[in-house]
Amino acid sequence: MKRIILALTALLLTGAIALSLAGCAVNKGGEPGSSAGNTAAAGTGEPVIAVPTAVPADPTAVPTDVPATGAPADPTDAPPFVARSLNVSSFSFDAEMMRYVELTQTGNYMISPLSFKYALGMLIAGAEGTTRQELLTALGLENETELENCIKSFNAFAEGFNAKIAKDTERYNSLPENERDYYMTKPSGALRLANSVWKRTDIEPFRDEFKLKLEMYDAELYDFDRNTVVRKVNEWANDKTEGLIPQLLPDNYDTADLAVVLMNALYFKNSWDEEFDNAGTLPFYAADGNTTNKDFIMSTLSCRYYKDGDTELVEISMENNVTALFVIGSTENLESKLENAKYRRVKVYLPKFEIETSLSSGELCDFLKALGVTTAFTDTADFSGMLANHPVAVSDIVQKTKIKLDETGIEAAAVTAIMMPDSAAYDPEQPVEFRADKPFHFFIRTGASDWTGDSGVVMFAGRVAA
Repeated sequence: MKRIILALTALLLTGAIALSLAGCAVNKGGEPGSSAGNTAAAGTGEPVIAVPTAVPADPTAVPTDVPATGAPADPTDAPPFVARSLNVSSFSFDAEMMRYVELTQTGNYMISPLSFKYALGMLIAGAEGTTRQELLTALGLENETELENCIKSFNAFAEGFNAKIAKDTERYNSLPENERDYYMTKPSGALRLANSVWKRTDIEPFRDEFKLKLEMYDAELYDFDRNTVVRKVNEWANDKTEGLIPQLLPDNYDTADLAVVLMNALYFKNSWDEEFDNAGTLPFYAADGNTTNKDFIMSTLSCRYYKDGDTELVEISMENNVTALFVIGSTENLESKLENAKYRRVKVYLPKFEIETSLSSGELCDFLKALGVTTAFTDTADFSGMLANHPVAVSDIVQKTKIKLDETGIEAAAVTAIMMPDSAAYDPEQPVEFRADKPFHFFIRTGASDWTGDSGVVMFAGRVAA
């Protein structure tokens, strides 16, 4: 199985942070380091990862004059987003998502391509025809089998991650209490995926084929009513992210026509293989040219390191077969550069940081449209693989993320929700009335099965006549 890594990508020109935990089409990257200059530590020959005073511009990435705030960018100032060819082997959904988000956000941000992929996977599970093919093509995939293999691959990684922690914890607890911390560090960490599918109570049941596909996602199925769905969705997000994302939707979110909600939650917590030390307050050279002071951490490590004319990167090992990759400068051709990285002793400085990002203004819908997904947002959307006789379409996609990085490790979470209201093609059938106000017969029957025959078995029968 392709090696799976945690990638934390930082682009100094925008101060961007992106989280990508993925088993296929992995996008890799990192967060800027410490004081000015990229030089060897005096007398050691060890490279020092530090924030340079100037970084060569990457014309394919983002504007260089954006302010270093966390506010959304003015869309009228952003250059147009042109998706790269979706039919070439080098296409990366993760990289394209980062490119697009960087045109809509300024300053620090974090996204989770993986959480988005899981939500899109459940959407594809209910899509048919052109609707399905457009979504698959946007992901850079030819068919649903490729998507299923990707999902299964990461599911297996997460299972192994948590199994290792459980095994190490069992070993730790088996040691005499006064010897535990001498022989090993107390195991910690978590990698949790959760998926849920919500349906309004007054519409038809999901198709059996759709529910069968959802088994791969271990998706929880819920019914909702318009008055309580926002509260319940927020409670679910809070629970699945250990409180990092307590509110996904605002209290006044419009649920008037909401029919289906597809949700993914991703929670990650892990420690460095070797803990960092506090390095005190050091200058950070921001994207807008200003200098600010930040609390830094530092460690001298043996790790993979690479530097060329426009990129400097370091890959740091974490516990449980995860690495964190930090990149200064251009992230173009990052896979190739990482392949050429060599193990060296590196004195690494990183700022502590905590970032929250909300993509709730149509950014992810617009991103999919830029990748050629159009039908899913229209009245001609075909999600009949989900609901046989109830037309729905995608109206909104919301993602919230949060990350904390300090001397002990990383804690991060993401929640993605795809909102699907009744489409304009939906014509609610007027109910007929059955009023049992006169004598009637009743029959209590089993369902049809191989054992009972096609018509089932009548267990009880009777009449109400008076």
